[in-house]
Amino acid sequence: IQLAPDPNWGHALCYDWSVPTHTLSRRVVLATRYVIVDPRDNSHFILAAYADGSVGRIPVHAAPDATGTRDNTGQALPWRAMNPKMPEDNVLTPDDDGAPQNQPNRGNRERAWLR
Repeated sequence: IQLAPDPNWGHALCYDWSVPTHTLSRRVVLATRYVIVDPRDNSHFILAAYADGSVGRIPVHAAPDATGTRDNTGQALPWRAMNPKMPEDNVLTPDDDGAPQNQPNRGNRERAWLR
């Protein structure tokens, strides 16, 4: 397994500090910043820790046409990472999260924004 770090990221993990105290088990709380490439099938993924303490892979797919997929500086992201336990949630963006994701303990109970 190889790591493909983004040179703009200085830390190996990203955390959603807006996660509320009473959140659902399928919500992502922590994940690797680096995209991991599995040489057996060339799949790309990040490793995630969920609110219930379980861990799992989140597939990362190229999405050059990802309209509305932005990072915290407003730049378009060329990929998406959709939570398999919450398929409509791209954990890399606050898109459609519907809660004040920029305040500690005030985020969405289901949808994550890792930064």
